Amino acid sequence: MMTVKPNLSLRYGLLAIFLWSTVASAFALTLELVSVYQLLCLSSLTSLLALALAMLVTRKWTKLLELRISQWLQLIGLSLLNPILYYICLFSAYDRLKPQIAQSINFSWPLFLALGSTLIGGQGKNRSSLMFMIPSFLGLLLITSQGQSFSGITSNGAGILFAFLSAIIWASYWIISSQINIDALVKLFAVFLVATPILALISWLDAPSAWLNYNPKAILGSLYIGLFEMGLTFFLWLKALEHSNDKVMLSNLSFLSPTLSLIWIQVILGESISLFTWVGFALILCGNGAPQISSSIRRKMTSQS
Repeated sequence: MMTVKPNLSLRYGLLAIFLWSTVASAFALTLELVSVYQLLCLSSLTSLLALALAMLVTRKWTKLLELRISQWLQLIGLSLLNPILYYICLFSAYDRLKPQIAQSINFSWPLFLALGSTLIGGQGKNRSSLMFMIPSFLGLLLITSQGQSFSGITSNGAGILFAFLSAIIWASYWIISSQINIDALVKLFAVFLVATPILALISWLDAPSAWLNYNPKAILGSLYIGLFEMGLTFFLWLKALEHSNDKVMLSNLSFLSPTLSLIWIQVILGESISLFTWVGFALILCGNGAPQISSSIRRKMTSQS
């Protein structure tokens, strides 16, 4: 059984949060040099190799070999959501939108996770928490329109659609993944093992000659994204959860990542973050965080009564 080490958990968690906060800028920079499918192919391969190393370090290869055919079928289905569909939609959004808009819409995934869990669970207690989603929806409206009524939305319609789809797919992935009783690291490695050859084929069909013309900077960007968006950082986050005695606190800390990300977008990319983005993002944070705060208050009141 894993020993609880709060300080180690915090260090793992903060490192993962910091690394995740940098990837939106990496997406934007790398997509200036390569196509969506080229980026996804190379970053997925990088992630697969990083996760293979993590499997080796944690000695979990035997768990992979013990998977049943029925479990592999579940994992094949799961891999279609993540990394295939999720990252196609996410990178397509970044390819079409300002990073501040793509990143902020993508971070609405906890909203869709809560909505999906409520619809599937059908519990009255969960339905009452739907009221907390209203600020998030208002925030999304502000960010997508950028204060230009519906003209701001229609002018970037495809990018906004991809960004929303990425959030919905990511939430769906976590809902379905939680129902599959397989070790988290083994599960993550398996979906990349299934998806990487498929993504390589898609990339080749999209642009066969592009494989011979990879820009060195694009390769570095893809390697960075594969390590610090898809692979190594998930391993760090899993280690943080394993050593944590307060997963709610760790979950709350994760809200730092998209906030830092907006700062990096301004500093690294030189993109001015609009007031509509900051206000809209603050509303999304309120909508995402309010249910956890409310639940924490109820637990404290119950324990004191």
